[in-house]
Amino acid sequence: MRGFLTTVCCFVLVASSVDALHVHHDNRGNLESHRSPATVRIHHERSTDSEMKATVTAFGETHHLSLRKFVAARIPLQEIIINEWGNPVLQTLPEDSKSAIYFEDKSSNAILYMNDKNTLEGMLSHDISLKFEDNEHVATKINAVYFKPHSGNKYHHSNADLSHSRSSETAGNSNENSNEDSDETSDETSREINTEYLQYSVEVLTVIDSELLGILGSDDNAVNFLTVYWMLVNRIYQRIQRISIDLRLSSIILSRSRNTDLLFLDNFNTFRAHSTKSLKKFSGYIGKYHSYLNEHDIAQFLTNRNLYVGSSYSVNGESLHIGIPCYVENEEAYYVSIVEEKGYFAGAMLSVHEVAHTLGAYDDGEPQSASCSWDSGYIMSDERFDYKTFLFSNCSIDAMRDVYDEDWATCLSTVSGDAYQFPDSLPGENKSFDDQCKDRTGYSDAVADPRYQLSDHCVRLRCKDGKHYFDTVEPALEATACDSAGGVCTLGVCVAPLA
Repeated sequence: MRGFLTTVCCFVLVASSVDALHVHHDNRGNLESHRSPATVRIHHERSTDSEMKATVTAFGETHHLSLRKFVAARIPLQEIIINEWGNPVLQTLPEDSKSAIYFEDKSSNAILYMNDKNTLEGMLSHDISLKFEDNEHVATKINAVYFKPHSGNKYHHSNADLSHSRSSETAGNSNENSNEDSDETSDETSREINTEYLQYSVEVLTVIDSELLGILGSDDNAVNFLTVYWMLVNRIYQRIQRISIDLRLSSIILSRSRNTDLLFLDNFNTFRAHSTKSLKKFSGYIGKYHSYLNEHDIAQFLTNRNLYVGSSYSVNGESLHIGIPCYVENEEAYYVSIVEEKGYFAGAMLSVHEVAHTLGAYDDGEPQSASCSWDSGYIMSDERFDYKTFLFSNCSIDAMRDVYDEDWATCLSTVSGDAYQFPDSLPGENKSFDDQCKDRTGYSDAVADPRYQLSDHCVRLRCKDGKHYFDTVEPALEATACDSAGGVCTLGVCVAPLA
């Protein structure tokens, strides 16, 4: 156990060009949701040691789950306490002797875990969470995934006279086409997209406040919840083309009381906190004590409190700087963000958005990414109407590529041995179209509709069970075999294997 009694000696940025500093607000209104009673039935008679069969009913729909069991090492868990001299102290909590067990149904994107009541909780689909509250299951449907721009001056620059970095100069010259094949083209002249493959890892330190911890309940539930939470975030980054960004959790830090929340939050009460002031306070804490913390590249604070700026303007997430991971100066960590999370994974897409800011991505349509339209509906905009909701535009991808080469981002090229790496297998590798039809329809004789070419199922899986035809209205799983020559489904298209 170490007390935080000394300050950290900061290092000097050698690079002559650093992205303009700013606080960036993201708002999507209130985190809208609808709740429904849910029933969960585990079919022990059809389950095996490696796979659990379960049926979940919620919102008038029945989900037939084939949950494959996987074991994950425990993520390092720490807590902040205030010692008798009034100083913050970081304590590492003893690890459970057992590894954590999770369950995943890749056909429905469900990720679940056994809570301390020995029943299932987690994410049932991409927009429905499952929790066990007051001795009964409750499903929550997350309706709002919209990012609203901050009124007035969206970017609040510091007084530092710093020039734009290479990332901000080039990001605005990208094609409109994203990590997904698209028929849309930009009206502006675009440079050729950099197709060289790049891979790097990002180690994430996450801190949660006492209000969110209170909703999650026990420490074990908090670890399980946050593991699933960051798995959901990592899934989005795993879908990017031309670059592989692998998120890893370096540690989870718990704030258990209002006294320790004071280290990170400002202008706050039980129900709300000032986003910008809290973010700067969080930056100061991480910057001052970063050498005592587990190695990390970026840090994010999750709070159950409603975030606001000004007198009443609500926001749901905020980043301190764009495109400056790893960097600490004058006891300020440049790589921090804050996100509002209500305990049912509503903040996961916000975390995707804020991490992307930290890694260099501006909102689509901003001057630094002007060739990617705000109206196209990718992750770095607020339009949500098709598959692009879960994809990055090429402007975002190029920016996150370019940040890797910046002088201050050298941490992205190294990986700590202690960071938890999420499973990296693609969901369709072990599931044929027929298997997915059985999972999605709940009928044991369901198969892929033979009226369609195999490759057609990549973008929209259609099934039949002998008597009925089903349209899942969803693409097949990534990496599902889609032709006899070894092609696999990739972002809705049957792609031939590399030579």
